[in-house]
Amino acid sequence: AEVAKPVNEPWWAVMGPEEGESLWQPLPSRGHVTLKLHSENSPYDTFTSGIQVLPPGCFVREHGHQANHELIFIHEGSGEVEIEGNVYPVEKGGTVMFGRYARHVITNTGDVDMTMFWVFMPPGLEHWFRGIGKPREPGAIMPDAFPRPDGVEELMEQMRFVPPAKRCAGSRLFSASTESIHHVDFESGRHALGVEPQGLRDGVARRDDERLPPRGGVAASSLSQYSGHPRKVHADARLHGGAANVWRQDREQVSAGAG
Repeated sequence: AEVAKPVNEPWWAVMGPEEGESLWQPLPSRGHVTLKLHSENSPYDTFTSGIQVLPPGCFVREHGHQANHELIFIHEGSGEVEIEGNVYPVEKGGTVMFGRYARHVITNTGDVDMTMFWVFMPPGLEHWFRGIGKPREPGAIMPDAFPRPDGVEELMEQMRFVPPAKRCAGSRLFSASTESIHHVDFESGRHALGVEPQGLRDGVARRDDERLPPRGGVAASSLSQYSGHPRKVHADARLHGGAANVWRQDREQVSAGAG
């Protein structure tokens, strides 16, 4: 049997950009996560660290942590973080701390990938990313958009996620440049009238009169009856000429949990 080294012996680690377990992430964050140092590959059991890449127009849905706090450093790109309803712009070189119970959202509002280094204390976020993600090989092309697997609610409870806050009802996707209202289904990536943020472009765009029930059986047209949440997403400049406001349609469909 292997014998652990005494804790007073020197220990260190140097990792390259693509070293570590890597996982594709589902809608609405897409992109990928690469786990770096954690309790499974180091003698330390007080944190987990890694890299997350958010494509343009994608976001980490609203959630918080009852028993953990999270530090992120913006390595590349720009976007916004919303913490308990307060929105802050972030850019390359920026640092953010999400304390316990602080509900937060991370959105890439820029034109390039947003790359973040994160540290999660105490550890455990690696189990979440494994639970919702798919294995990724270094240099692989991002796959088509995919939803979260069924049954993640139990994992969310085990990890003591804080659910999204209740928001105003009757929310919609509003494009300031076109002054028109659209529907959006984040779980399937469908956007009515061709409204399709860059990071979600692999989803199926449909006209409003061609609605299909998204996962959970709620038609896109009926999502307005559920609580919504304001969200900024970068829209393709060829469609809108700038950013659009995404108002969350359904707490059940855009539920808590990183990724």
